[in-house]
Amino acid sequence: MAIEFFKQFNITAGFTTADEGDGFGIRDRMALEAEKTGGLVVRAKQVHGIDVCIIDKEALKDAPYVEIDDCDGLITNLKNVTLTMSHGDCIPVYVYDPKKHVIGLAHAGWRGTADCVVNAMIYWMTEEYKCKPKDIHAVVGPGIGACCFEVDSDVVDYFTDGMPWTEDYMWQMANGKYRVDLKGINCELLEIEGIPTENIEISSECTCCEKNKNRFFSYRRDKTAKRMLAYIKQ
Repeated sequence: MAIEFFKQFNITAGFTTADEGDGFGIRDRMALEAEKTGGLVVRAKQVHGIDVCIIDKEALKDAPYVEIDDCDGLITNLKNVTLTMSHGDCIPVYVYDPKKHVIGLAHAGWRGTADCVVNAMIYWMTEEYKCKPKDIHAVVGPGIGACCFEVDSDVVDYFTDGMPWTEDYMWQMANGKYRVDLKGINCELLEIEGIPTENIEISSECTCCEKNKNRFFSYRRDKTAKRMLAYIKQ
């Protein structure tokens, strides 16, 4: 059953679970439902980068399902447009400005986190829609936790070369590898952008070690191509 966020606002945001099926099929079903009400579903074709696409009327086509190439962040102020991204362990980051009525969604794997995709998303919200960070609410959604995200020193160096403070979110293991807290880093990146701590929620759910294997697909655990779907609309 899908996990829902932002219940206090007049928007729909969530994260599907494995027992609902593969996210790609769910997105197709969403598009069919959206078409009935004149809505649209947008898919970001992710590349583990930091490019953020502004979804305005020019970006949309006369179809219920629109694909945006080479993109790991989406923002819009349009109504009845569902932003979606697929996730297999990477972290979904949802944002919403209730004053400017702007929504956003980012796909933050380790590389996107280290390259600050969430910062890019907040930047374009402030540039394009004049959002104020103090008004933005965010959810760092389900994804691989520090309990399971084990990496070599080259990944650690990639983070710390640009952001030395990320050492606080890393622990060296007895085998010489490191555990990294991607959710914690993304939370701090949001705070660096000026989003109040009290406006940020962090999911404690790890997609990799969840005891109920039917709850989440996990690439690291199962090497599966199946994905969950993160989505947000207003």
